Amino acid sequence: MLNMMNQKAMLDLLLTGRKIGAAEALRLGILSRAVPIDQLARELDDVLQHLFRGSAAAIRRSKQFVRECETLTYQQGMAAATEKAVLGVGSPEMRNGIDAFLDKQEAKWS
Repeated sequence: MLNMMNQKAMLDLLLTGRKIGAAEALRLGILSRAVPIDQLARELDDVLQHLFRGSAAAIRRSKQFVRECETLTYQQGMAAATEKAVLGVGSPEMRNGIDAFLDKQEAKWS
């Protein structure tokens, strides 16, 4: 959470211990979305549908990459992203995704 919000906001919450609502958490970057309770199930279904379209292995690698980048400078992060992208070019998983996209089909991930 330390790199999700600015230092002033983080210190405010840490030092005061005050509780915040969803709208403020969203504004501070702690949350990626907030929906009314009556829309929660539909929103969850939508998010899961989008996640399940992707490769579990690619999602796992993406999460790992984001965590690794937390300690990198912008330039180091760009270099790491370029390296990761180059490593994936030509992989069977990437070929499968590209073929499915070009055929206007859903990719089938193993």
